[in-house]
Amino acid sequence: MSIIKIHGAAMSTCTQRVLATFREKAVPFQLITVDIVNGEHKKPPHLAHQPFGQIPYIDDDGFVLFESRAIARYISKKFQGQGTDLFPADLKKGAVVEQWLSVEEADFNSHGALLAYEKIVKARFGLGPADEEKCTGYVGKLSATLDVYEKHFASTGNSYLAGDEFTLADLSHLPVAVRIFQAGHGDLITSRKLVGAWYTRISERESWKTTAAAAAPPPR
Repeated sequence: MSIIKIHGAAMSTCTQRVLATFREKAVPFQLITVDIVNGEHKKPPHLAHQPFGQIPYIDDDGFVLFESRAIARYISKKFQGQGTDLFPADLKKGAVVEQWLSVEEADFNSHGALLAYEKIVKARFGLGPADEEKCTGYVGKLSATLDVYEKHFASTGNSYLAGDEFTLADLSHLPVAVRIFQAGHGDLITSRKLVGAWYTRISERESWKTTAAAAAPPPR
């Protein structure tokens, strides 16, 4: 069986979502780095496989797939029974995972990624100061979202979002959760006892520690 190739960048949150999934599932892969700083993702060879000019996409022996959550689902289901069971085969349990993946994309990632853009990306690439008014809005929306998470953990007693087992729903939060800390707003997570404990559990997984270490810039 050929090794799945992932075209992306180790520093990219969406690429990290897929890389952590590969590692949880113990699936060999080859990362082909896309030079996003110099716009490689906007050039015809990349656009031929990812028409929106984003990363990552995978090539599984000729089967090309883009969008990180779709890729993560594909890997989880293709390699069911190998590594960590990230996506339950049971219909109802799987539906709960889908529910929280939808929440992650719509109510967590959407605000957290924009906060990270203002606080981290702008400074890194010389795009001007953060728009503090926008940041205040993003923080407020994240706070409301995480209040719901805290109530969910309190009412269910669950260790993870979809139950007592780590799933793709938890993993998918990690890339942007880390950016929230890097943006100086980690208190959004740590100030909530149950959310903070959940974040500690998921961020200490070896798959994530390896993924995060690979994304760290080299020392100067």
